Amino acid sequence: MTASNTTAPWYRHFWVWVLILLPLAVITAGLYTLFIAGEHPDALVVDDYYREGLAINRRLDREAAARARGIRARLSLDRRGGLTLRPERGFGRSLPELELAFIHPTRPERDRRLSLRADGSGIYRSDGVNIAGGRWHIRLRAPAEGWQLDTTATLEKGQDLLLDAGAESAPTIE
Repeated sequence: MTASNTTAPWYRHFWVWVLILLPLAVITAGLYTLFIAGEHPDALVVDDYYREGLAINRRLDREAAARARGIRARLSLDRRGGLTLRPERGFGRSLPELELAFIHPTRPERDRRLSLRADGSGIYRSDGVNIAGGRWHIRLRAPAEGWQLDTTATLEKGQDLLLDAGAESAPTIE
């Protein structure tokens, strides 16, 4: 009496394919993760920590100067992309130029830096700003006067934003 050996070939067994596909899926996911990391590097890492630390000290001095002067201004973004900055307090004489920066918290390619010049009435304007809504760091700076006002706000077009160096809280949205 001979026993007939009728086992199926290896590729017909379910568990063989499970044992092959699980490690293959892990390897594929790892390669895809490596591809994503290479295509979108982390932009939040600073290369020169020492220089960045020195810049923080200068920035704090400029912010203290803004608080001492009581700098206050109203920033308006209209729906067509126009920007208006109306000084309210602490500016003194009309400054020839102000720097206004919109800094995105995570995407440096979205940052916008504007140079604002006063018109005849002392109001600073800019057209075609086109800032997207969302959370932004806003930096208003007068290089000639040595002060700087930093704040964080959630922007939407058609709103007014009160920038106040003396305020301890977030800017007022009106």
